[in-house]
Amino acid sequence: MAWNKIIDSFMVSHEFKKCSVEHGVYVKHGRKSELVLMCICVDDLLITGSNINEIEEFKKLLMKEFEMTNLGRLKYFLGMEFIEIEQGLIVNQKKYALEILARFDMEECNNVVTPAEGKFTDAAEGEGEESVDGTLYKQVIGSLRYLCNSRPDICFAVGVLSRFMQKP
Repeated sequence: MAWNKIIDSFMVSHEFKKCSVEHGVYVKHGRKSELVLMCICVDDLLITGSNINEIEEFKKLLMKEFEMTNLGRLKYFLGMEFIEIEQGLIVNQKKYALEILARFDMEECNNVVTPAEGKFTDAAEGEGEESVDGTLYKQVIGSLRYLCNSRPDICFAVGVLSRFMQKP
C-alpha cells in the first residue's frame, strides 16, 4: 500500500478530513470549535491547533502508529524559520537565502534597494549577449521563486526573470 494511502486511512479513522485544495493538509474539528491541523510534506509534519491537549493526544496516536520524532515547538519547516513573539510568529527564510548565496557563489555581492529596474525591455534574441548556462539559470530562478514565500519585494524581478526559462 502506498504511503499516502496509509496516512489517508489513518487520518480518516481518527476523524480528520483531507483538505480539498491542499492534499498534504488534514483538519479535525473537535469539541467546542476546537481544531487540529496537520500538514505533511514528504517526511516533515507540522501539527497545530487551538487546544494543546488535543494536539498532544494526536501526537501520541501518531507516535504509536508510526516511527517518528517530536522536535518540539516549531522552529523550521520546509526551509522557513519561525520565530515566536508575543503577538504571534515571524516567518523568514534567512538561512535559506544565505544558502542560496553560498550555493551560487554570491556571498560578496552588493545589496540593492530595488531588485530590478522599473522599466524592462526585452532585448532582441541573441543580440550581443553572452551564452548562459541554462541549467544553472533554472537552478537560480527556482531557488529564488521559493524565496518569494517570505520576500515579496523580489517577486516582480523573479517573475520577469522566470520568463526566460526556455532561453535564458
